[in-house]
Amino acid sequence: MAAINADLGVINLALSHLGIDPILSIDDPGKPAQLARLSYDTIRDLMLRAFTWNFAIDRRAMVSALPAPAYEWAFAYNLSDEILRVLDVYNSRDEDWKVEGRRIVTNQSSPIFVKSILRAIVIEDWDPMFVMALSYRCSLTWAENLSRQASVTETQTRLYIETMREAISTDSLEMREEVFDVSDWIIARSFGSETRLAVLP
Repeated sequence: MAAINADLGVINLALSHLGIDPILSIDDPGKPAQLARLSYDTIRDLMLRAFTWNFAIDRRAMVSALPAPAYEWAFAYNLSDEILRVLDVYNSRDEDWKVEGRRIVTNQSSPIFVKSILRAIVIEDWDPMFVMALSYRCSLTWAENLSRQASVTETQTRLYIETMREAISTDSLEMREEVFDVSDWIIARSFGSETRLAVLP
């Protein structure tokens, strides 16, 4: 119940960006709740998968319990539903493993040590800046259906880009592995190069 209430808080924060009254439950009959039911979980997972958020990183050992692939690879390791993205297999080169469907295939025997991004649903563990960025990603997604004004969608796009840039910049200060241009990264992944050129200075 706590997780549901926390999700509801993010949803209502997104609705507040659009000037819409909060909902009492995701099962409410109105359009805001309907949009949240249809898309909130997907938007959350998209946002978690899009970047190596420190709070969502997990490290675990895996033992092969799957049949070996028919060719090319010697071992297969199952990916649980909570794993959204595999970042690295420890002590392996990138070409020594790959993700196929919901499994890792490799020639490395058990155990393997996997670094991944989890479907983090305990919102208390989220960085507050990620919460704000997620709320703006939701309001951006729902703006056209709830406001039908191009200016509102444009405003939500700008605010999403600004908060996402700030969230990634802050998160990156706490990691030593990834250094990149945040502006180019977030705009390119979210909207493509045409929007990047139009929005950024």
